[in-house]
Amino acid sequence: MTPAVREAAVARLHKRARAVISGFSTDLPRYERAPTSMVEREVVAGVHLNVDLFVRTLVTGVQPTEAEMAPIVAIAVQRHADGVAAGEIVATYQAGADLIWTAIIADADPQETAVLLESASSLMRYLMAVTSRIADACGDRHGSANDRELTRQAVAQALIDGREPAETDLRQVPLTDRYRVAFVRARPTETTDLRAIAYHLRDDSSGEVLVAGHAEGLVALFPAHDDAGPVVVCDALRRSGTPPGVGARPNRFVGGVSDPMPRRSIPTALRQARLLADLTTLFGDGDGPAHVGDVLFPYLVATQTALHARLLDVVDALSAAPVLAETVAVYLDCAGNQLAAARMLNVHRNTVGYRLMKAAELSGHDPTSPHGGRVHASARIVAALRDAGRLPDGARTDD
Repeated sequence: MTPAVREAAVARLHKRARAVISGFSTDLPRYERAPTSMVEREVVAGVHLNVDLFVRTLVTGVQPTEAEMAPIVAIAVQRHADGVAAGEIVATYQAGADLIWTAIIADADPQETAVLLESASSLMRYLMAVTSRIADACGDRHGSANDRELTRQAVAQALIDGREPAETDLRQVPLTDRYRVAFVRARPTETTDLRAIAYHLRDDSSGEVLVAGHAEGLVALFPAHDDAGPVVVCDALRRSGTPPGVGARPNRFVGGVSDPMPRRSIPTALRQARLLADLTTLFGDGDGPAHVGDVLFPYLVATQTALHARLLDVVDALSAAPVLAETVAVYLDCAGNQLAAARMLNVHRNTVGYRLMKAAELSGHDPTSPHGGRVHASARIVAALRDAGRLPDGARTDD
């Protein structure tokens, strides 16, 4: 293969590798200790840097220097600061290389295949150089002044997992007997800096609040003092999303704050907080944190898991008649006012009455009666959770 042909093949492979990166992060193993929304763009940026640097290495035959690897290492070190283990970071880099290699070799022409096969050993040396530098850098950070915060994250993660923290960690991080658990995630279609929220929570509480990453967002453990009611915790969360400075754009998020629970019940409290975040997204104002009192009726319905199948039967009975289902929904949203519902649907009031009667026949519950209206309202809540993939399982969310 002539140098010119090889150079053209490398250029084609480079272009195709960069194209593979579109949607790349959806195929990677998820970090369990850092929110996807926090790392998504940084993962993609890191992959672009890796691909470009490796192709340069392939063309020149010279392995990268520490200075050239520095931007890639910096992204990995930030992942480690978010609470992701160094081993998990290295494994993700290796998985990324495997995904790209598999994708481009599948469609490679004979010249590209030859280049890929001859570059295999160079790729291995490159990966070893980068991942060993990442492992070293994460080790350096762990021994730095940030060691205390990493220890606090380890304690928080142990509690979230339902484990007792290591004795050596407990000597550095005193705990209380009861906690309120807050769960925060980015709003759909919004760019939310969850890392900034985590920093503010730690700073504003003088380190009293323990914060850990989660694949869907952030988890914060608030000591359940007498003066730390749900409103106080919600206010603290809102402050953490409001950056200082005039005109600064606030971080908008969805969250839930649990009831106070014993330390051993923190996993249960987290389930409750996540459910509250779901409920405020679907049935609340869809912004900021919520406690049980903010979404009380949906919460009561969502936690009665033994009744969900019966309630879904009510919804499914109308699934073959979408016009009737829509009429029931609008009627309930209009607080049982048939005239208002008729205006919303742009039909005659008698039409609304007829449809509601047919809905009662199909479902077995009359939406115009107090009891039947509550049944249909409850069924809509369960159906919305099911359709969003957020329906709780049989485990109760309270302790």
